[in-house]
Amino acid sequence: MYPGNFHYKYTDLYFTTATVKDWKHLLRPDKYKTIITDSLSYLAKEQTVRVHAFVIMPNHFHLVWQMIADQSLSKVQLRFMKFVAQQIKFDLMENHPKVLEHFKVE
Repeated sequence: MYPGNFHYKYTDLYFTTATVKDWKHLLRPDKYKTIITDSLSYLAKEQTVRVHAFVIMPNHFHLVWQMIADQSLSKVQLRFMKFVAQQIKFDLMENHPKVLEHFKVE
């Protein structure tokens, strides 16, 4: 049973999964994989996170990472996910506007 109190330690490793809406294969193009890997590289270079492992599948990705210093897991994760989503959205708006319609949340 979940105790209700989560004690976050930045020294711990965290497993994160992000999925595409309706499990659509949005991450198939290499350019979207590159957005994810470049974003992780940036966070590592600015010494926000240490990336231990990741795998990018066509409709989701898994990440094992660790916060460096006293970084907030939730804030870093939010910043990372928001940036990746926005970059993919901008590309879809410019190059595939009809595809973007499939990802609207009502």
